[in-house]
Amino acid sequence: MRRFIPSALSLMLVSGIAHAEATLEVSGFIDGSYTYTKAMTEGAKGDKNGQVGVDQVEVNFIAKPGESSAVRVDLELFPGSALGLEQAFWDYTVAEGLTFTMGRINAPIGVEAIDPTDMYQYSYGLLFIYASPSNLDGLFLTYETGGFTAMTWLTNGWEANKQSGETKSSFGGRLAYAINDSSSVGVATTYNADTEHLMVDSDIVFGFGSTTIFLEGNYNDFSAADDDETTGFLFKVNQGVTDDISVTGRFDYLDGGAFEGRMSATAAVLAPVTDGVGFTGEVRYDMGKENGAEMDGVVMALEFIASF
Repeated sequence: MRRFIPSALSLMLVSGIAHAEATLEVSGFIDGSYTYTKAMTEGAKGDKNGQVGVDQVEVNFIAKPGESSAVRVDLELFPGSALGLEQAFWDYTVAEGLTFTMGRINAPIGVEAIDPTDMYQYSYGLLFIYASPSNLDGLFLTYETGGFTAMTWLTNGWEANKQSGETKSSFGGRLAYAINDSSSVGVATTYNADTEHLMVDSDIVFGFGSTTIFLEGNYNDFSAADDDETTGFLFKVNQGVTDDISVTGRFDYLDGGAFEGRMSATAAVLAPVTDGVGFTGEVRYDMGKENGAEMDGVVMALEFIASF
């Protein structure tokens, strides 16, 4: 069964793995799926036969140029798009438990992972898509002792590569505590003085036996305007059926700004197919309004992931 690694600890774990492995480690995956969409609004039509194809291809490289430093590059390709850069960072162990990182990393925010190989379901939740960044570009300082992790950063903003002009950087941080291997609590925030955009996100992961519960709350104030705010939450349960098969239920909610009672309910099953190949089946129902448009609809997906 897939093991969830809290986002707050993922960067440190990658860094630790890189220090312990050989000079170069290469991994990746091919992600493909069949999806069927049916809008439930009046007069809407769904896919006649659905769609099938490759969703994403990714190759990851981890190198160790020295005893105290590591470099990671994750390249990704989506159909119809140019080759992209998911992550590219260098980290350096300053002292025991203290790591400096420079580059582009997966944002250590929330309970949902960015790669399908680390997900319990096919789709992303509303908070991941709309209410928090998936990547950050900048400088990061992380301190870890026991189960406690403190992280601070100075970045370009949400999903922003290096830019020209006199834009102000964002700054933020995360505090987290790993109670044990399957339970943790954390809070993260980021703020941009130029746009006055403030985000605060809290998460709890509680694992017992073969069950894991995920809770996340999120608040965004996109500007000084009182009516430009969003609040949301996510509740998810993953239940292991066997060591390799699990079922997941997720419900999330987002309201404010462009969203009016936006919700989604998701049920998924995760199972192995053969060595290195996994299967995910999902049914998702979306509700509420987005930019004034009704979003009611059903999406069904069958996903296969081949990893190496």
